[in-house]
Formats: sequence, C-alpha cells, structure tokens
Amino acid sequence: AQRDAIRRALARLSRQQRAVVVLRYAEDLSVAQTAQVLGCSPNTVKVQASRALAVLRADEALRPIDIEETSDEHRIR
Repeated sequence: AQRDAIRRALARLSRQQRAVVVLRYAEDLSVAQTAQVLGCSPNTVKVQASRALAVLRADEALRPIDIEETSDEHRIR
C-alpha cells in the first residue's frame, strides 16, 4: 500500500522533480552528482528537491512515512 502511495505521489511531481527525488534519495547521489547526471546546476537540484519534498509532505497518503529534513540533506525513511 505504501509503495502505491509513493508511486502516485511521485507521479504528481514534474519530471525534473521526480528525477531529482529518485537520484538523491533512492540512488543516494550527492547534489553535485545529481546535477551532473541531469545536466543542471547544483542550485537547481536543491530547489527542485525542496519543492518536491514540500509536495510529498503535503500528501495525506504519505503521512505514515517519515520525511526528515536536516540542514543540508533530506532523508526519506
């Protein structure tokens, strides 16, 4: 059930936001590595990750999933 909720939530993100979330948190790439893979700036990665996580945090279906934000990184547990 959680996997389906995550898939539906990810589908609501833009293509770039979805790519950033998958590369940063599922593949555990750094901001610099993610930027290199996507061909964008590290700042773009940070902005897109922040916006994507805001959307995911607002999703009621994902409430049981712990999305933690620290000063430089976000972790989904």
